[in-house]
Amino acid sequence: MKREYIEAALDGLALRHIQEAASGPPPRKKRFPTLFSAAAVLLLLCVGVLGPLFTAAPAVTAYAQGTNVELTSAGVLMQTGTIQNDGSQTGHPLMFYLAGKDIEQVRFSCKNQKIRFEDWTETRDEFGNAQNFTVPYGDDPSEYYYLLIDWIPEDTVEALHEPGTSIADLPTELREDQIILEIQFSNGKRDIKSISISLLDDGTFFAVFSDYEIQPEDDFVSRPDAPVIPRAILYGPG
Repeated sequence: MKREYIEAALDGLALRHIQEAASGPPPRKKRFPTLFSAAAVLLLLCVGVLGPLFTAAPAVTAYAQGTNVELTSAGVLMQTGTIQNDGSQTGHPLMFYLAGKDIEQVRFSCKNQKIRFEDWTETRDEFGNAQNFTVPYGDDPSEYYYLLIDWIPEDTVEALHEPGTSIADLPTELREDQIILEIQFSNGKRDIKSISISLLDDGTFFAVFSDYEIQPEDDFVSRPDAPVIPRAILYGPG
């Protein structure tokens, strides 16, 4: 091959590389915006689907009827009723109402004694003295004040009527009780509360209202609800 041909070829090759270097490498497709958009869509889906699962249930508090003292997790000495060693009772040892919003219904379960639901709005049927029942609340929070639960320690009173029996002689199940509240909200959320009641040696009562998780040994919660008793039967016509 002639020398001039080789030199011409080398000159052309060098010129092509110089032009490529000046213009830079060919553009590459950017994937970042596409990946970012996909991640944003996934995040929105997670918020829409899973978000409600992590939303806390509305707050519910309990108050003693008559004094309007809030029942708390630290406990409250009740001032609404007592039981003496001779079995005499004054007032209501524990009558309470709930405060909150969007409560659809509450199922009450009393472990040892009995409870009574009283609707002072006179629009709901009641159950008499029972241990388990479900109360419809509705979407008007102003009515909740008038939906009362009265704890009735009739077994304790009866035991104290026995001659020679005092509060200190009573077994644990007659000095302590528990009411479990299974609260259903209108948005589908659910919460569980507990009210623990203790009879003190001086005849007063101490109550604690707190969050609760139902345990396997809480078999009293699985008892069937008491049937509704129409108001006309409980209170008579009119």
